[in-house]
Amino acid sequence: MRLVNFWLVSAALVTAAACSSSGNKPTADTPSDSSEMPLATPSRPPKKAADLPPLDATPLNLEGRLIHTPLPEEKSVEAYLGVEFSLRVANRTVVLSTSDTVTHDDLLAAKDTEVKVTCIMRRGSVPSEHESYPMEGDGSPMKRPDTCQVTSLSR
Repeated sequence: MRLVNFWLVSAALVTAAACSSSGNKPTADTPSDSSEMPLATPSRPPKKAADLPPLDATPLNLEGRLIHTPLPEEKSVEAYLGVEFSLRVANRTVVLSTSDTVTHDDLLAAKDTEVKVTCIMRRGSVPSEHESYPMEGDGSPMKRPDTCQVTSLSR
């Protein structure tokens, strides 16, 4: 027991001495050896579209055909991107997400039909450093697409 306490106290003194000579204050993640890197604070990506920042708070009113594409169960780019529901509007496609008022089941019940939606555009998320993700050609993490969070749905 005394040996363990000696090593803990010695490590604390070495860390404090190293920090005081460099002018830094010791912290919980100050490395005891200059070759060690401090641990990064984990950041958690938003899990729901409501947690993502809006691109524009102005609600959009869109009409088009609601398309449902089941997400694959295995790890893939499609599963990572999470594009399960989309709305085909004229010559473009808008990715849809659920909200507190329009659920996954509501969107599923309206698949392959012409619908009117009111939605708010949300910025796509970038994965945290602790998450596995596909990469872009330049090696950066692939960003998930911007989504339109559906607040009302009618057929």
